[in-house]
Amino acid sequence: MSGPSEQALDDQRNVLRAYAAAEGLALEPDLADPSDTLTISQVVAAVQARGTRIVLIAAGAHMAETQARMTHDLEPYGAVCVVIGRSHPATPQRAGRLANDPFPRQRQAVPA
Repeated sequence: MSGPSEQALDDQRNVLRAYAAAEGLALEPDLADPSDTLTISQVVAAVQARGTRIVLIAAGAHMAETQARMTHDLEPYGAVCVVIGRSHPATPQRAGRLANDPFPRQRQAVPA
């Protein structure tokens, strides 16, 4: 996570916590990077040391721009990189799943 203020970091933490809760993921201590100096190599080293399987990055963080490279470098360790909060204008957004979806997901509410 990175941002110009403590409030920006808190906002990113809240987005990541909400996503993790909705997906049933346990969060490990975060790698806060208020000065945008964290490198991909440092993230990969932390993944190796912790045995992490999913790296969540808030869309507002500088590191979000490195998703493709991060994914490539994490692949040998069985981990993936997911950017949370990014919208893709070329991809239509659906309000919900289709009624005939063969794999419906049950979501639980995320406590505020």
